[in-house]
Order: sequence, then structure tokens, then C-alpha cells
Amino acid sequence: MRRLLLIIFVGVMAGPLPAAVPVLLESALEKISADYDHWAYTQTTVERNEKGKILKEVVVRFDPSKPYAEQYTPLTINGQAPTAADLKKFRKQGERRGAKIAEAENEGTKRRRVDEDDERQQHGGGRDHDANESAGHPSSW
Repeated sequence: MRRLLLIIFVGVMAGPLPAAVPVLLESALEKISADYDHWAYTQTTVERNEKGKILKEVVVRFDPSKPYAEQYTPLTINGQAPTAADLKKFRKQGERRGAKIAEAENEGTKRRRVDEDDERQQHGGGRDHDANESAGHPSSW
């Protein structure tokens, strides 16, 4: 969602784009999206009822340089300092984020292993190689 908003913001600020995106702009957008998860920011969330009255207002600081459990830090909740329960809730949110990132990295590693295995199968004629063969020592020696 934040990426979409960022792309829309950049698009609006850039004005109407020609049919082909300029190389410099395309490069900048690629760099922004590649580093997006490394940005620290303060987020204010406001919930209102149908009449516009504020029901809930939460200000949270996100800092990806901190350990996962400390990345989400509530600054105020409804104008008050966060309670111990609030702090615990946001710590868990950071821990869940860390678990998702670890899971995605593991999936990426598994995919790379599968891709490497497939490539070995294709280039090795489908024959399995043992560790000695991979090191240049045929197992028949």
C-alpha cells in the first residue's frame, strides 16, 4: 500500500509523463522501490466515525535499523503515552514482521536451491554427483 502511494505521489509530482519513461526517472523509481523497506518514518493513523469525530489516533515510529521487536514504537495513543499492553502489542507486530521476512528469505533460499538443482540436472545430464565428483574427484577413483 505504501509503495503504491509513493509511486502515485512521484507520478503526480512528475506531471504527465511522455509515452516512454525517461531513463533517469525509471532508475530513480527502481532505487526508491528497492530501498523502501529501509526507510524510517512516523505514521499517524486516525479513525473517525461517520460524523467525523475522532475515535482513535495512534502515532507510531517505525525504524528498520532496530531489532524486529523494537522496530514499531508507539509514541502516543489517543494523545496519551502508550501503556505496557500497547508496547507489548507493537513488539509482537515487529516480531511478526521479522518472522515473515525470515520466512521469505528461507523461501528464496529454497527456490535458489531448486533452481541450482535444476540447472545441475540440465548441465550434468541428469546424473547425481557426489561431493568428491564436485571437487574434481570421480567416485570411481
